[in-house]
Amino acid sequence: MKKLTWLLFLVLYSLHSFGQKTAEDFYRYANVKLSQGDTLAAIAACDEAISISPDYAEVYNGKGVIKYLSKDFKGAIKEFTKAIDLQPDYAKAYYNRGLANNKLDEKEDALDDYDKALEIKPYYTEAYFSRGYVLGSLGDLRGEIKDYSMAITLKPTYAEAYFNRAIAEGKLGFHKDEIRDYDKVLRLRPDDADAYFNRGVARLRINHYEEAIQDFNQTIKLKPESSDAYFHKGVALAKLTGNNDKRTRIY
Repeated sequence: MKKLTWLLFLVLYSLHSFGQKTAEDFYRYANVKLSQGDTLAAIAACDEAISISPDYAEVYNGKGVIKYLSKDFKGAIKEFTKAIDLQPDYAKAYYNRGLANNKLDEKEDALDDYDKALEIKPYYTEAYFSRGYVLGSLGDLRGEIKDYSMAITLKPTYAEAYFNRAIAEGKLGFHKDEIRDYDKVLRLRPDDADAYFNRGVARLRINHYEEAIQDFNQTIKLKPESSDAYFHKGVALAKLTGNNDKRTRIY
């Protein structure tokens, strides 16, 4: 522990030794150390920035991000809240706090944070995506689809939004819409084995057996260890050939 403390002292001393540094200098340095995976030095640099400029909201947000990445979600929420207290229109801090609240399974608090972020910044693509994810986890599939659709409108190449929207559509039984969204995913991510598999299951559900088999074959090519792909391919082959055991069902 003493060695670690000494190393942190050396890091900060090296910053001071080249003249008077500003809060911005320390915050930039914190970002450098974070990019190098040195979270302790990054937090120490943030603390130095705060000691120089206690009302620097961006540093509290950055410190919250460091704690979030370190899986200290409660600590991250405290930092994001400090940033919001200093700058009430800080959309990114609300968004980040929403992510941390979701990690702690505080779904309603997360939704409140995403709502506030979107109130401040109406075209916040990631906030629509993340709110959609939480809505889906709470069973509001239509709300989930609506938010993913808005994220896609703002960012038409948002593959993950297409993918998640397809899952929600499948749960509602909208299999043709689901398939169209997986088509989009695969145009953006041609090697997405999960998208091939899910599209194959959707095609199987609407009796498009040959196309389903093609998707399962592609899944197996990309992910040979996928036992689910082999199983569903077997179901599709049985359906196609009429050799269908009534006990077989799609999981």
